[in-house]
Amino acid sequence: MYIPERFLFGVLPGALTEAHTFWLDDNDTLRGYPKVRDEKTKLYEHVLFCTIEEKTGRAQVHKRVLTAVREQWTEAELQELKRTTEKTEEETGLHNEHGSRKRPTKPSRELDRGVYDDSQELLLLDPLFAHPDSKLRAASKCLVRIETISHILFWKQANASGWLFNRVELPRLRLTLTEKSGRLYSVDHADMSICDEPFLDARPELFTLTLGIPHSLIFVNSNNEPSVLIPLVRPARPFILSSVFSTELVLDRITWAGLATKYLLLPVHVSLSFLQTPTLASALYLLALRFLNRDYVDVQRLVSSVSTDTALTLEEACIMKEISGNSFPLTEKRLCQVFAMAIPMLTLLVYI
Repeated sequence: MYIPERFLFGVLPGALTEAHTFWLDDNDTLRGYPKVRDEKTKLYEHVLFCTIEEKTGRAQVHKRVLTAVREQWTEAELQELKRTTEKTEEETGLHNEHGSRKRPTKPSRELDRGVYDDSQELLLLDPLFAHPDSKLRAASKCLVRIETISHILFWKQANASGWLFNRVELPRLRLTLTEKSGRLYSVDHADMSICDEPFLDARPELFTLTLGIPHSLIFVNSNNEPSVLIPLVRPARPFILSSVFSTELVLDRITWAGLATKYLLLPVHVSLSFLQTPTLASALYLLALRFLNRDYVDVQRLVSSVSTDTALTLEEACIMKEISGNSFPLTEKRLCQVFAMAIPMLTLLVYI
């Protein structure tokens, strides 16, 4: 039986309900199938098996890697499908073309034509129920800076005990982390990991660089060279009547969800005095964040790097539209125009 996404709100993380289609089988087990199949094999990369505890309402989610699908059931399996635990006419509430269905005697894992790699099976951990002093709770407090808790998936090996996770997925950011020696390393960027507290305490300049960027996270490579990861989401400054010069930000994660670039990685200069902007999109986004933080000194420094002689990409156009939108008061728009005009004028005076 198909289960609409709205019925799973609060039961499963939003990252799973948005990316999977769920069906309820005869054993009251939810099966989640990815909405996108693998382009080469045309199969689902994995299948989710979800069971919900009756007393607590908590869901236990297993992620099984699918390697193949058998074309037909065996005779033994067909006979097993006909066996049910009910000896009366008690119904499960599920129906098909033959009438009401009953629960089979075997679990859902054994009544499946899929061929799975059990060595890669993962179990989802819920950070909301983790111990306050556990590594899982500490990691969740760190990662909520760049993503909401409903879109952070902590996985561990299904046969492992305890709450020790070894893989973290942030599907909306297309970012994957693995746990090694007590640190979270990025799978997408070689030898880069989230920095620890002693690293930050020894470099207080990093706190100054991330002022006005609440959705940032500092990574460091094997050479202790820091970089700042910033999700590319639409920032907006809310109007607060009691604090008209507030620098508070509201992050809109929906409007720019269709952009190909999900986050920006800005290296920190060796002097720890400023962030480097390797692309025009990163320069524009940092410029917008500095404006929203009313840091006009850094805005003036960034204007010189915001220039191009080609058409803007979709990411760059969205950021430019936001700078000229309602999040910036008229006085700040005029100030931005003055800065932009001053650079070529100063350049001209040098050659004169």
